[in-house]
Amino acid sequence: MTSLAVAGALLAWLGAAAITVSDGRRALALGLALAGGGLGLPALQQAGPAAAAVLVAAAALSAGLRLRAGEPGWRVLQAGSTPRLILALLMLPLSAYVALYLISAEGGATRLAALTVAGLGAARMLSGGARSGALTGGAALALGLSLLSGQLGLVAGGLVSLVVSSLPVSDPEALA
Repeated sequence: MTSLAVAGALLAWLGAAAITVSDGRRALALGLALAGGGLGLPALQQAGPAAAAVLVAAAALSAGLRLRAGEPGWRVLQAGSTPRLILALLMLPLSAYVALYLISAEGGATRLAALTVAGLGAARMLSGGARSGALTGGAALALGLSLLSGQLGLVAGGLVSLVVSSLPVSDPEALA
């Protein structure tokens, strides 16, 4: 089952990397769905099928909510996204080093997935750009951090992801 968790960690990294380098709502939604699906595999091993199903369902619903607003289309690797691309490529080996070598206990793949998604989600929140990207990064951060706790944490992280994804994308000050 460890290989399943490693595959989930790689899928979660792919989704979080898509969130990091994208600005369009389709790419952000796909990235959030991939990250949630990838996190579901280590969660299955860690907390059981019920909690993993809640996490994956919350990620899928959050991705669906992300499709409703934001910049149209895919908008992957727009001008100025080179630093985010470099960060996305470096985050996987850095997280693998921290998860597998510095913390030598059991469950390194679970920590790898959590650190990768949480780190890239936080970076996307802080990188500026479209508000929809920052909200998607916040939802990914909640999903990633939820994997570091038990069953209740997975459910809470899924709920936080849903709440963040349901926030309005348009800037209230721009409408006034």
